[in-house]
Amino acid sequence: MNKIVALGAGHGLPDPGACGFVKEYEIVMQIVRKVQPVLERHHVIVVLTRTAATSLSNAKDLSQNKREDLENRVMKVNESGAEFMVEFHMNAGGGTLYPTTFR
Repeated sequence: MNKIVALGAGHGLPDPGACGFVKEYEIVMQIVRKVQPVLERHHVIVVLTRTAATSLSNAKDLSQNKREDLENRVMKVNESGAEFMVEFHMNAGGGTLYPTTFR
C-alpha cells in the first residue's frame, strides 16, 4: 500500500507570510511543487493543502481568514488519511503562533 503524505505550502493570500525581497507564499509553493514529483516517483501519494496563491478561506478579516485557513488545512489532511504532514514556511520572526493539531 502506498504511503500518503500531505504537503502544505504555508500562508496564502491575503496573508503573504514573510515578505522582503521575496513573498513567502510564492516561494513555499515553488518548494512544494519541486518536492511533490520526487515523492511521487517513490510511489507516495501526495496531498497538497493549498494549490493556488490564496488561502483556504474566503473571510475578509485577516485574523478570521488565518484561523479558517488553518482549520481547513487540518481538515483536508485528516480526511486524506495522510500518515505524515510537512508544512513549509520561511518565517521572518515575530508574529503570532498558530498551533495546529494533526491527528
